[in-house]
Amino acid sequence: VGLGNIYASEILFRSRIHPQRASGKLLKKEWTKIIKYTQSILEEAIKNNGTTMSDFRRVDDKPGKFQQFLQVYVTNKQACPKCGVPIQRIVQQQRSTFFCTECQK
Repeated sequence: VGLGNIYASEILFRSRIHPQRASGKLLKKEWTKIIKYTQSILEEAIKNNGTTMSDFRRVDDKPGKFQQFLQVYVTNKQACPKCGVPIQRIVQQQRSTFFCTECQK
């Protein structure tokens, strides 16, 4: 909650957690992965001025560059960078979520 669907998709992918898993069913080691990847992804995104998906610009007119590092978001039906299975898109709360059915079981 509060991160946005781009970062949530990336965090869950790196954590290898299916996006439809109930949060109450996650194990402590899975929460540890979520925390680890939330920190690293947000640090990486900040370092790259965030994520620019269209014509959005910062106040200083610089676009974000983190979209160059996205592994699953907006890659519907493209090969997963880890296993080659096509990335899937689902809609949750009227927002797109992207994930790998093989890596995120």
